[in-house]
Amino acid sequence: MQQQELKMFDLREQVGRDAAHVLIVDDEPINNLVLQETLNPLGFTTTVAENGRAALEAVDAQRPNLILLDVMMPVMDGFETCTRLKASKEAKPIPVLFLTALTDLESRVRAFEVGAADVLSKPFQEAELLARVSAHLRLYFQQQDLTHYADGLQEMVEQRTRMLIHSDRLVTLGTMSAKIIHEIQNPLTTVMGQLQLGKLALDSMRRIHAEPTPASKEAVLERIADVEESLGEAAEAAGRITSIADGLRRYARKGGQSHKGTAAPLAEIISRAIEIVRPRVRVAVSFDIDVQEGLMLRCDVQAMQQAFANLIVNSSDAIEPDHGTVSIKAWSENNLAVVDYRDDGPGIPEAIGERVFEPFFTTKDESRGTGLGMMIVSEIFRSHGGNIRLRQDVAKGAAFRITIAGLVGAVGKGPRPEPNKTSVR
Repeated sequence: MQQQELKMFDLREQVGRDAAHVLIVDDEPINNLVLQETLNPLGFTTTVAENGRAALEAVDAQRPNLILLDVMMPVMDGFETCTRLKASKEAKPIPVLFLTALTDLESRVRAFEVGAADVLSKPFQEAELLARVSAHLRLYFQQQDLTHYADGLQEMVEQRTRMLIHSDRLVTLGTMSAKIIHEIQNPLTTVMGQLQLGKLALDSMRRIHAEPTPASKEAVLERIADVEESLGEAAEAAGRITSIADGLRRYARKGGQSHKGTAAPLAEIISRAIEIVRPRVRVAVSFDIDVQEGLMLRCDVQAMQQAFANLIVNSSDAIEPDHGTVSIKAWSENNLAVVDYRDDGPGIPEAIGERVFEPFFTTKDESRGTGLGMMIVSEIFRSHGGNIRLRQDVAKGAAFRITIAGLVGAVGKGPRPEPNKTSVR
């Protein structure tokens, strides 16, 4: 009955594959021969190793689908061999079945502890051996199929993600293009209109020059004033286009890595930013600057100055016409520079807080803002390994919490040091 069942054995039906490679590890040649004569006629491919060390070399040379492993062998026993196999990332998934003459409970338990999938006793019954080998091979191949399927799904997800990102970039490009066209169209219309008015004024002066009258001189002076006014407004509109282009160029250069830059005191960066924007500030603004002593950053100094300058300009545009205060406090924390920036203007409504850093979003009129300033600020801090976020937990004014990487000075543990206070007026 048993022989009849073995003759009817179908490898594909039992294992799910047309071929399966079994490594037999035993120091007794007769045991190896019996196992080969049992498995080979049924479609299995077998190789033989006479000890544990030879088994490890055989696995490295050609990875089997299952290992039949003896326990008591010279050079390296089965327990040590299985331990090393399971320590290998490549060999770990291979099921190991111990074939041993040891029948004590301690040995059988130890076999499972070192990673065995099953334990069979010698002498074995062919039907039982074949059933266990088939079951573990079936599980092994199913696990391999699941792994390949999971890898395929992951690759598919990554591919779809890349496609979505590309699609999103195209949508973003379309949206940005529409906004850019809109932003440039208005000042460009102004430029063209004013140049047309200037041309009409020049034509008028030519006619006056061709037919002089006693009032010609006064009329020419009026036309000259008209031309000057038109050219002035055209130049202002062209300046706005240039400002938009500069902002877009800054946006296009954004990167994800921190700048190597040069080391500079943060207090000097902020002071220089104040000097840069002083002619631009429309109202009387006092600056309250608290920077921890020795706080140094390795950064793109000009970019960092621009970030703080943009913040200050925004504050000055928002502060009431008579007077206001901008407060900037900075300290080191967890190897970062932390900056608390705030002004005493009207603040930023919570409803639009999430849009503050969007390109082309502005609450100013077109003559005073391109909507790129805060986006540039965000990109500068992000490119320096930090970020800026709007705070909504202040009673008055706009407040931001800024973190900047690249700290090279004033790094310490424990509570935040009390910053040294200086005022810039």
